[in-house]
Amino acid sequence: MRKKDVKRRLNGFSLPIVGGGAQWETVEATRASAHRVLTFLADRRVLFNPYWQEQAGECAASVLEVRRKLTDEIGQLHDDEDLVPHLATMQGACRQFLDRIGSVADDRRLELWAAYRELDVRDVPLLIGLGELRSTIGIQVGLVAIMFDIDVPDTLVDILPPPPDDGAELNVDLHR
Repeated sequence: MRKKDVKRRLNGFSLPIVGGGAQWETVEATRASAHRVLTFLADRRVLFNPYWQEQAGECAASVLEVRRKLTDEIGQLHDDEDLVPHLATMQGACRQFLDRIGSVADDRRLELWAAYRELDVRDVPLLIGLGELRSTIGIQVGLVAIMFDIDVPDTLVDILPPPPDDGAELNVDLHR
């Protein structure tokens, strides 16, 4: 661990009369935690593999690993750290994904949509869940990268939100 990735917090002191000095608690920098999370996520294929390559069981196992990593990182941070809400949002996205793929797709609209797209209806919750998971985590990855001035790993670039559109290229005739 590099010195710049460490911050010190005064966690107590004693008076020189009693024979003391300052006691320091060394705490990992929040930036180092953010970097660890992005590096970990960059290796989670569930976030960037083509949809047709994904299988529900493998995705669930990967998302459980992501959730464990996020829980560990949150546990090492103080509740008031700027990173905690972003990691908690990613945790929530993981929980929502696991809930979605665990549910049974018995909605007739999903069956019709799946038939139209030549999909097995059992794949629909997985596809919807992957889209939601990737978009939520992509937003948080972007925010964390900006907040802590960290480069986004190449494998995660595709799940980042698109840049704002100024509408300049849009040429629509509304008077037709």
